[in-house]
Amino acid sequence: MSSDFDIFARGILDSLLLFLVIPFSIPTFIGYHFLALKRKKHAGVAFIFSFLIALVYIAWIGFLPTLIIFFYISVFYLLVMGPFWLLDKIIKWYENKYVYEKYRKYLDDRKTQSNSNS
Repeated sequence: MSSDFDIFARGILDSLLLFLVIPFSIPTFIGYHFLALKRKKHAGVAFIFSFLIALVYIAWIGFLPTLIIFFYISVFYLLVMGPFWLLDKIIKWYENKYVYEKYRKYLDDRKTQSNSNS
């Protein structure tokens, strides 16, 4: 009987954690996404919703479990979005270093040629 109760209690706990993580993670993900897009006002609104949900969770289950849930969501988002952010930075660096630099030199050469022809 003890094992049946443990399985039942674990199922309830897993369901409870699922319902805790989903509403808390949605505004947090949206906030991080807006931060990545450099839309700070939108990110602020999303994080305010996340903060309000966190206050409800703190009142309901306590501070430490809420902190653990937020940490889990943040680490998961960084694992998912981190490589894309890094790839974007590498592409921008490559464009500035090689593509735009060569184009600037080309434009400068054309400008000097047109000035010397005049």
